Amino acid sequence: PESAVAAADFGSNLATWLGPEPETVHEPATPIQTEPEDPGPPPRPPESLKNDQVALPYEGEGRPLRIPVAFENGFGESIETWMLFDTGATFTTLDLQTLKALDIEVSPSAPQVTLHTANGERTAQLVLLEQVWLGGFPVKGVTVAVCEACASPETGVTGLLGNNVSGQFTVTLDPDRQEMVLEPRKDSADRHLDVS
Repeated sequence: PESAVAAADFGSNLATWLGPEPETVHEPATPIQTEPEDPGPPPRPPESLKNDQVALPYEGEGRPLRIPVAFENGFGESIETWMLFDTGATFTTLDLQTLKALDIEVSPSAPQVTLHTANGERTAQLVLLEQVWLGGFPVKGVTVAVCEACASPETGVTGLLGNNVSGQFTVTLDPDRQEMVLEPRKDSADRHLDVS
């Protein structure tokens, strides 16, 4: 009890010494000035592309670029997905889930190839797709390697767009607009891999 009385006396004396509390003044908050978001480049005027060109958006910086690609089976079904544009890949690759969505079955007796991936060599079975669409341009009769390691479900990438498809086009990258401009090649592109 004595210490409680002493603490109360101390508190009372301290309050007297500090004096009355000042009135609280509420000032309006000063708005924080922020930089406006960069709107990016203006949309490309359609007339800036030739009739035989298409501009596809891509995502990513440097070598791993994601682009939208559509695959079609021979039964009128198609699926659009994101692919990594890979100039080092000979074959276009897809994962099993995407092939199943296209009703493509991989036969146990399907031909096989050895893929040289970033994670080492892998054996992959091959299937033939009716056509692959880049923008409005089809590439018919495309051989696709089945490769789970080439897909990245967390980024939505289902495989690699290899040279057997991208080699059918002259490709120009526009990093300012993050667009890939494709133009079908005028010369007869090499289809040896798909035919064999």
